[in-house]
Parts: sequence; C-alpha cells; structure tokens
Amino acid sequence: MIPLSKQYIATLKDAAKKLTGEKRRVFEAKVTLDYFNSKPYLAEQTLGWDRKTIEVGINELRKHGCTITATCPVNLLRQSGK
Repeated sequence: MIPLSKQYIATLKDAAKKLTGEKRRVFEAKVTLDYFNSKPYLAEQTLGWDRKTIEVGINELRKHGCTITATCPVNLLRQSGK
C-alpha cells in the first residue's frame, strides 16, 4: 500500500462523492488497484468506501476486458456513454 497524505485521502473521497453509478464504482476500483494493492478492505479502512461496491467495480473492469492500466477506466466510461 502506498502511504497517502490526509489531503490526498480527502481529495479522493471528494472525487468519489461527485460520481454516481458505474463511474463511481470504476473510480473506486481503480484507486484500489493503484494505491491499495488491489485489496478492497484496505480502501474500506482508509477511505470509508464500501468493500462490496469496490469489488463490483473491479468486476466491471474485468467484464469490459480492462487490464490494470491508467487509460482503461477512461476508455470504459467513454464507451458506456454515461
């Protein structure tokens, strides 16, 4: 797990609150994959996000054939038309 400053955590929480539905789940999943070693329980403990929601987001990434890359969620969200 990459250590995150309090300000960075606040920014991530704020960004997630501004998203809804699939966009939010994919965002939370991507943050979890990038900063919490793909472990939803660590994101839950640190950010207060729901572990099951993160798991759904990770499954959505996999369903759409995404690999763990920086561009995948952006492409997914563009394709979903949301």
